[in-house]
Amino acid sequence: MRLGGVRPGFKSRRPHHCDFVYFMRGGMLKLTKFEIARILGARSLQISNGAYATIETECDSSLKIAHEEIRQKKVPLKPIRPVKA
Repeated sequence: MRLGGVRPGFKSRRPHHCDFVYFMRGGMLKLTKFEIARILGARSLQISNGAYATIETECDSSLKIAHEEIRQKKVPLKPIRPVKA
């Protein structure tokens, strides 16, 4: 019995983060849940330290503002991935 994770062939009922897709020079870039979490944390920290938000919103939480920036694809951060040799 495995703890955590999902059985092979089992479809999760949780929504996937497929809507986080960026268009870059080489084509489409789909963000993984780990990249989303890292960008969300970094951007939230920047906003709480006084950086300007790139969207107009009524939210007062820096985490909610950062999440909305990611959803609208207006976050000024992009992940760095290793180049396959």
